[in-house]
Amino acid sequence: MSESIKLSITGMSCNGRVEDADNILNTVEGVDFAVISQDDNQAVIIGNASALSLITALEAAGFEVKEI
Repeated sequence: MSESIKLSITGMSCNGRVEDADNILNTVEGVDFAVISQDDNQAVIIGNASALSLITALEAAGFEVKEI
């Protein structure tokens, strides 16, 4: 069963960085899809990926991330 995880992401200062974050999230094993809001600096991820794996992947690319 898929779950929903909501993350706060700092570092999405332009459309390119939003695209980077989207690409990163969608390559994490277990992610069905991700929706990112640059206005809110948040992402909602649907799937079976763990919050830790999502946070680790984004932090490796220079984003500051926390689960909300």
